[in-house]
Amino acid sequence: LIRLVRSPATLLADDSLKINAEYYISRVIIPPLDRCFSLIGANIPTWYSEMPRKQHLYLPSASSEGGRKATISQYFVTCNCAVCESVTTSGVCPTCQQQPQRLATTLAGKVHVWERKVALVNKICQSCCGRPSEIDCSSLDCPVLYRRHQALKDLRQADYIRDLQRQYLSF
Repeated sequence: LIRLVRSPATLLADDSLKINAEYYISRVIIPPLDRCFSLIGANIPTWYSEMPRKQHLYLPSASSEGGRKATISQYFVTCNCAVCESVTTSGVCPTCQQQPQRLATTLAGKVHVWERKVALVNKICQSCCGRPSEIDCSSLDCPVLYRRHQALKDLRQADYIRDLQRQYLSF
């Protein structure tokens, strides 16, 4: 377990690492909440186990392909369709390949959302730092730092999306 512990700076520097949210929620957050809410009869572990989970699907990025593998999940990579997220052997499943309009709008929409998130977070950072140039904030106490890191991580997938657009769409 101690080998899994990383500093926040290390986590931000290495995109292959991710927080083991399930561990922290179930072992660190739920027990004290359960002690508090058990006074009013609420069962927090049951409530948490019944909650729906959102899995963030990451598409390949230029930095992830061919790089060193740091986590076990990187050795067992499944390829998901960039449009419908179903498991496929290529970047886009055969069903979505037959729908070029949906393919074009979905892929362009993903890139647009990622670019917009980065622009908005950068605007917040620029106003906080007081300068419109490069953002060099490294305050681990700043919640925007983590949002900015996540937005940049998402945006790194844009090259893969653009490759798929070139491969499956002829403009």
